[in-house]
Amino acid sequence: MRFLGPDADADDELMTFDQNDKIDCYTFMHQGTITTGSGTSRKYVQYAGEIVAVRISVGTAPTGSSIIVDVNTQGTTIASSKPTITASSFTGAITTFNGSQVMSAGQYISVDIDQRGSSTPGSDLVVDIYYKRS
Repeated sequence: MRFLGPDADADDELMTFDQNDKIDCYTFMHQGTITTGSGTSRKYVQYAGEIVAVRISVGTAPTGSSIIVDVNTQGTTIASSKPTITASSFTGAITTFNGSQVMSAGQYISVDIDQRGSSTPGSDLVVDIYYKRS
């Protein structure tokens, strides 16, 4: 299974998994014009495992500045280099985190929107968080 990175062509990959890996995808959506703020929605993981990739996309690209989101586990950020969609782009992704992002069953993931485009905020944000079960 292949997950393509932002602005990927046929040879670019965000991450490759073996067909026997059990990968869950937790999706957060913000419909309409993007606004900044702390995420109030939580997704609780059902199995022990580890966050292995985050991919973000928008329906309308931001202009003037980038969209920056912050993915959190139990309220703590997972990456110092946060997922970003640069101005005039539609996607962004990360696979490098602040240490291991191992989680226990029952813990939660949330998403904050830290920044939006300054001229055009962007719209219809989707944040996909890929989680590999232990």
